[in-house]
Amino acid sequence: MRIARVRYDGTNVYYHVCNRVGGTRKDRVFDDVAKEKLVSIAKNLTTFFSVDVISFAVLSNHYHAVLSASGELPNREEAARRYEAYYGESRPTPMWELDEIYFKHAERMSDFSCFMKDLQQHFTNWFNRSRPVRRRGRLWADRFKSVVLEDGPALWQCVEYVEMN
Repeated sequence: MRIARVRYDGTNVYYHVCNRVGGTRKDRVFDDVAKEKLVSIAKNLTTFFSVDVISFAVLSNHYHAVLSASGELPNREEAARRYEAYYGESRPTPMWELDEIYFKHAERMSDFSCFMKDLQQHFTNWFNRSRPVRRRGRLWADRFKSVVLEDGPALWQCVEYVEMN
């Protein structure tokens, strides 16, 4: 049975996250184009989410990242700016003056798990559409793994580990 992730509200938290694709060790999903696409999706999602990518490494069948999540809700102006920057004119502008709408979007923007879900879901959608032969089954082997990092030596050792990959 899966256990809910611990949420840290109101504090800046660093995470080491990773996940691998399903299949055998010989399955090499991440060619150069797929690597660039995963990084591009992560960069694009940071316009909406209040999550910063500190370090990112994509290997042939898995990825590692060090992320910083503030845990604070963006104010109404920041939420509106992030929403507009991400969606542009493709969606109608929410009524930010309504508390229920503001809190719904602001909580999502500050949720690191939603960032990770969107990252993997957007990549999976792109990956499945870009293959000439339809694949079957899940792309990711399991849920993404995350470890909370303390600020200081632990954070920088993990960043060094990710960068050395």
